[in-house]
Amino acid sequence: FVLMIRFQLPSGRSPDLVVVKSTCVFVIDLKHCGEALVHGQLNGPWVLEDSTGTNLGVLNEGRDLNPYQQVNQYWYEFRAFMEQNANAFFDQANAACFSAKGRPPIRSALVFSPRLQPGSQVPQDFRCPSMGIDEVAQFLWREGSNDLRLRPEHATAMAKFLNLQECNDLPHLLRSSQRKDNLNWDSYRSRLLADQSSVWLAPQRVAVRSNAVGENAQPTPLLDAVRQFPHLLIVGRAGIGKTT
Repeated sequence: FVLMIRFQLPSGRSPDLVVVKSTCVFVIDLKHCGEALVHGQLNGPWVLEDSTGTNLGVLNEGRDLNPYQQVNQYWYEFRAFMEQNANAFFDQANAACFSAKGRPPIRSALVFSPRLQPGSQVPQDFRCPSMGIDEVAQFLWREGSNDLRLRPEHATAMAKFLNLQECNDLPHLLRSSQRKDNLNWDSYRSRLLADQSSVWLAPQRVAVRSNAVGENAQPTPLLDAVRQFPHLLIVGRAGIGKTT
């Protein structure tokens, strides 16, 4: 598995994650819902509710698209990107899988952190299923195409075409995290971040504020911030990629 984080499509939109494996490419968007139930349809707003039915807010508040529509838009835009550019980083046979004819080997998913609570009512469309982050590993292993046969060098060429920076130590940082909760994180990380996996990150700068660096937040390369502070509290307005 090769993980590509927060790169921009030609439209300017940035899917949270793109995961490349030998037989499929995945477009994934992450949403944080805490312990709330999620209710939504293909059209209209998606709301968060507690166990008593109290409305806790709207997902994607202030946006024109609800979460399903957002991920569906990512899928169509990513399909167009691959149709136009796959020949630049894949061989002819693999690039042909992303041509306009037929269904391309691209899957999308709407993933909720820390989990999709039982009782939530959300669409389970074949092209864009909704799931908890604890279900992602199984989804990535299960889905694939009989026609696509990518090798590691294909994913590397795609990442370089997108001007991404390789993060060789990020899988190690994730493996060493001592997070304790109800999710089977050890199994999830071991599957998603196998020894041959790699992570590619779109260059970003973040403002880091902590006692260790003083009161004034300074723009810092994101990867450097993670290296220095493996456990970060990330805050900000909705839609800026905090979950990623």
